[in-house]
Amino acid sequence: MDYKKYIRDLYEKCKNLILKPEIFFIEKGGSEDGKLFSSFLVPLIVFMGVGVFLGEFFSGSKFLFSYALMKTLRIIVYYLLVYYMEIWALGGLLKSHEGTQEKNPLCLVVVSSLVPPVLASFITGLFPGLYVFGILGLYGFYLFFVGAKTCLKIPEKNQFRYILLSILLILLITGVVYSFSWKLLKFYEG
Repeated sequence: MDYKKYIRDLYEKCKNLILKPEIFFIEKGGSEDGKLFSSFLVPLIVFMGVGVFLGEFFSGSKFLFSYALMKTLRIIVYYLLVYYMEIWALGGLLKSHEGTQEKNPLCLVVVSSLVPPVLASFITGLFPGLYVFGILGLYGFYLFFVGAKTCLKIPEKNQFRYILLSILLILLITGVVYSFSWKLLKFYEG
């Protein structure tokens, strides 16, 4: 496997998604096979995990390998749980709003909406002093909005309500999973 080409393609996908989301969603639409999660989001989550681990390594006065490892695992598991919980919850909400019943468009929208928070977590994990850049993760809500309007084929009368309820569900899911994972890390810490 040519890793340089793979990383370049991953970079191009991220750049196109962030800079031209409308075009990205029109091009990808529902045409992605079910491997978007494993070929796009998982490598970004691993990349972010490495950044968090290195940030813990260089930021502390003394390095605690087990704490850095637990913090890295916590954030990786956090994003994986958020992804699966959002697919489950938003899929059920999509059925009730008469949207598309295909799974691939929903996966595309959810994966795309998680890219900005993952990249923001990389920055704040690698450089903890730049935690203010975590606000960049909010761009994921805009990507969700654009992706839902473009890919999910929701009737016009239900679109706004679906998007609003989805954003509230996303906030609830991320808040609950984050606080639960943070409590586990604090429990481990002692």
